[in-house]
Amino acid sequence: MFIMGLRIRIHCIPALMTLLLVAQGPCFGITKIAVFPLVNKAQDKTLDWLGSLVPEYFSRHLQARPDVQVLEPTFLFPVDSAGWTMESDSVLRVHRLRWEWDAACGGAYAVINGRIACELRTLVLRNGAPVKKVIALSASPDSLAQLCFSAFTQYASLAGWSLTKEDYQSLKRPVSRSAQANATYLAGYGYEMHNNAPAAITSYARAVELDPSLAQALCRMARLFSVSGAVDKARPLFDRAVSAANGDPLVAAAAADFYVEHDLPARSSDFVKKNRAVLEQTAAGMAAMGKSLLVAGEAQRAVAMLTRAVARGPSDLDADFELGNACMVTGRFSQACDVFNRLVKYRPDYPRFYALLGASYRRGGLMMEASRVLEYGAKNYPDNIPVLVNLAQTYIDLAWYDKARQVLMHAQDLDADLPDIYVNLGVLAWHEGKLDDANRLLEKAARMGTNVQSALNNEGNILYVNGNAGKALDEYKKADRAGAKNESVLSNLANAYLSLGRLGDAEASLEALRSLSPGRVDVLQNLASLAEKRGKDADAVTYYRRLLELSPHDGDALVNMTALLIKLGEYKDAVDPLEAFLADHPADKKVLLMQADVYRRMGWYEVAVMKYQAITNDFANDAEGFLGMGRTMYDMFQFKGGAGCDSAISYLKKALALGPANPEPEYLMGLFSMNCERHPGLARDQWRAALSKATDPVMKTKLSELMEKADQ
Repeated sequence: MFIMGLRIRIHCIPALMTLLLVAQGPCFGITKIAVFPLVNKAQDKTLDWLGSLVPEYFSRHLQARPDVQVLEPTFLFPVDSAGWTMESDSVLRVHRLRWEWDAACGGAYAVINGRIACELRTLVLRNGAPVKKVIALSASPDSLAQLCFSAFTQYASLAGWSLTKEDYQSLKRPVSRSAQANATYLAGYGYEMHNNAPAAITSYARAVELDPSLAQALCRMARLFSVSGAVDKARPLFDRAVSAANGDPLVAAAAADFYVEHDLPARSSDFVKKNRAVLEQTAAGMAAMGKSLLVAGEAQRAVAMLTRAVARGPSDLDADFELGNACMVTGRFSQACDVFNRLVKYRPDYPRFYALLGASYRRGGLMMEASRVLEYGAKNYPDNIPVLVNLAQTYIDLAWYDKARQVLMHAQDLDADLPDIYVNLGVLAWHEGKLDDANRLLEKAARMGTNVQSALNNEGNILYVNGNAGKALDEYKKADRAGAKNESVLSNLANAYLSLGRLGDAEASLEALRSLSPGRVDVLQNLASLAEKRGKDADAVTYYRRLLELSPHDGDALVNMTALLIKLGEYKDAVDPLEAFLADHPADKKVLLMQADVYRRMGWYEVAVMKYQAITNDFANDAEGFLGMGRTMYDMFQFKGGAGCDSAISYLKKALALGPANPEPEYLMGLFSMNCERHPGLARDQWRAALSKATDPVMKTKLSELMEKADQ
């Protein structure tokens, strides 16, 4: 692993951003729909709120459908207002190419003879070609709910969606039974689509005055306060929204997301657990569940849940963003790159996505790709410090130190009080061999206070790579005391303790790290290896079992666990995991060999012979399969009186030809010659040849004793 420009096997706290966790590909088999505001043709501005009627209704009901992904209008149009209506085919095409939707609806409305006349324009892609249709609707001002119901059901028929009895009941359920509250709420929704948060909050507050049980208005007002940083105002509104919502999945999802972000983990986790069934009904709910798992340190489970959320079809980019971050945390950098590439395509105007994409490439070892992405970001956003710092870190990894210094000096001109810049300048100085400057800059970063832990951690890194593990350990301890428990610091503590031979302390650091992130496979692997070193084989098996629960396709971990079970004599416990793995990976040679060996040790010789025969057929140039067959046939001869000596020797000769440096084939051939064919002279010659190759003292002693016995 490389750290803030240091290519060393220790861990560093990122200098500028804490990358949370994330992502998989887009949703397959799901219709992606954009719902456009209706255009007011009535020439009466007091009726502008009707423009939100269809977008709000469609978005609210479509988000609960598992076969549809709707782009939430209050997210979509503030970030891409170019395609505000469906009136221009050329603009609509550009909008579709950017957001990749395959269905849309919008239109216009007017007042005719006291009735609201609505012309709903629809578009559905079929075999890549747009199919358009206009749906004409009309309703009195007090029958707008029926107008929405009719618009939705006709569009559902056009799109080929099936509606259940429960769907019809939900579609007929109004947001509010107060017409005035409903109109005021829709006005607020319209302000949100225009990115006018203050006006939206005012409208939502008035709607709640008119109808205190209007959960959607409470929820949207709370979310806007939260986004603006007014968390104390948002919290009671979310509490009221949940109380009034009667299990509404969209309200539950928004509240869960807020609680996970801003409340104590115990409270947010309790809310998520109690509302799991409701949250699983929407992509937003599953995204909140994924974030909750991240906060609890269960990164692998978080990735799985966020992947489900993205596959379910989220209404904005939050689930993708969290998935990308989760992938970064769990080391899935290629997957993170896929996610952030997609986010950059959707939001080319958002520099943070460039910074994260560049960081994904960099941490995945793709330095040139990282430099290109970040250079593009820096060109378009020259004053964005996250982009600049990530670019400098990439230049350091590429040993382009002059460029790194230029970028960091520009970042310093923008904000001379940011400790992260001095941390990176310190790392750069270390690479340039200026150790005094490196220590001075890192100490300055530590004195600045906001990033003491990162600076101390990096000072420890410099000492560690210079071979001073003892002093590095002192710095890591200081870093550990300088802030909350941090995964990078704990990893470095464990490495330092291992270097000093303090295995117990290393294990304690790794256990502390595992408590922060129980789903980290690399930590479980390190704990298992450490337990083996300490002779705690049963503990090592436990760690490997947990690792395989999280990563069931890890063949190396399975082989290591099986070797330990063999050592412990627990052969039967090894059978099921091996068979389960081979059901998915039938051609994994290492696991096939391990499975056959377990059957041999269990005394299931016939089964072992069948397994080895298959291995020698599939891997005809590999010595291990032929050697395993020879071992098994000798055990059958020894314990069951089986014949077939010539056949066994034939297999062993093949093993010898394929692996001439291994003494075991000739050792086993000697046993057959002595005990089966009664040729002590031939056995002695075979053992002498084996002895000339043997390096293991135990094998050497055994061969010498056998040769003496053959001479008697």
